[in-house]
This record gives sequence, structure tokens and C-alpha cells, in this order.
Amino acid sequence: MTMALSRHGKISLPVSLVLLLFLSWASTPSSARAATILLQASGDSGGQLSPGQQLVKETREAAGEDKGAFKHSSSVQWISQHTGLSVEAADWVSELFNFGVIALAILWLSKKYLPTVFRNRNISIQKAMEDARKASEDANRRLADIESRLSKIDSEIGQRLTKSSASRLRQPKMPTESSNRSNRRSQLWQKPRAAN
Repeated sequence: MTMALSRHGKISLPVSLVLLLFLSWASTPSSARAATILLQASGDSGGQLSPGQQLVKETREAAGEDKGAFKHSSSVQWISQHTGLSVEAADWVSELFNFGVIALAILWLSKKYLPTVFRNRNISIQKAMEDARKASEDANRRLADIESRLSKIDSEIGQRLTKSSASRLRQPKMPTESSNRSNRRSQLWQKPRAAN
């Protein structure tokens, strides 16, 4: 069997992770172990099982598992033989090893990818804050322009009112078209009366 070796003759990190994941897969799943512990703890109740314990037992029987199938699996026995530990101790070692492999994989992936994720998020937040600051400055500038125009309009209106009132006082009153019509009507009504 050939292994992926680095240039220094050591096993590379991805190959060792795959190997560790395979070993962790070969050991006992924790849900089956919990069911075994429940069944062993209930064994002293005089033969009667609670409904929950009966459900666990029936589930294990339906799956074709027996009590020690995972605890005495070939990988646990291999660890027990090569380390000199009891089967129970080798079972605990394999569980701790599984946990360690998963924890190391999570830590390694976190260390590898999370700094980049946080850095990018930090950059995007800073950019959004800068854009918001620029938009706020622009809005404040436009508001100041509008307020200055409104104040100028008020003064212009006041100036125009004073100019128009002054020009009205200076100009003689000129007859308007409506006043000319009413004058003609009154003249027309007065002429026939004078003739009578």
C-alpha cells in the first residue's frame, strides 16, 4: 500500500485526517452505547422494563444489535490487544479518540477559514459604515443648501412685496378692461334716460 508522503517522508495532513476519520468511523456510535447503558442499568429491576427501556430494547432487536456488539467490535478488540487495555478501557479510548479527531478537524478548519471570513466581514462592515457616513454628509449638505435657498426665498418675497407696494403707490390708477365695460354700460343706460 502506498501512502501520500511529503518530501520529508512523513504522512501528509490530509492523509492522516482521512486515516483518523476512518478509525473514528470504525468505532462504536454513541447512540448505541447509550441504549446499552440504559438496558444494563435496568437489568436489576426484576425483569420488568419501563416503557422507554422496552422501546430501546425493541429498537435494538429490530436493528439486529446485541448488547455488546459495538463495545466488542473488531477495532475495539484490536486496540485492546495492541495496548494491553481491557475491552472497556479500549472502548473509552476509542470514544475519546473519536472526539479528539472531530474536535481537531473542527479546530483546524476553523483556524484555516474563520480568520478570512471575519476579515472579509470586517472589511464589508467598514465599507458599509463609510458609505453611510458619505450618504449622511451628502444629505446634510443638501439640507443646508435647501435651507439657505428657503431663507433667500423669504427675503426675495419680502423685497418683491415692498417693491410692488411702492410701485402701486407711484403709478396712477389705470382703468382695467372690466372697469371700462362697466363704464360703457352705465353710459349706455344713461343716454336713453336723458333722451326721455
